Amino acid sequence: MSTSTMDIHVEGMTCDGCARSVRAALLAIDGVTDAKADPETGATQLHVTHEIERAQLASALEEAGFSLR
Repeated sequence: MSTSTMDIHVEGMTCDGCARSVRAALLAIDGVTDAKADPETGATQLHVTHEIERAQLASALEEAGFSLR
């Protein structure tokens, strides 16, 4: 299975626990195979198997208490 990388910025993370919550929310999306979030900068890198709509990412993050910038 081939994957591509997608970079996004997540707002609202303040600690490693937040980063874990962001990662869990993103991994619950079909097609996301890995997610790494930096709580200090908000930089988040996703490995995906297909294109994922920003609205789907935003919705998953909002449900977890964060926002997509």
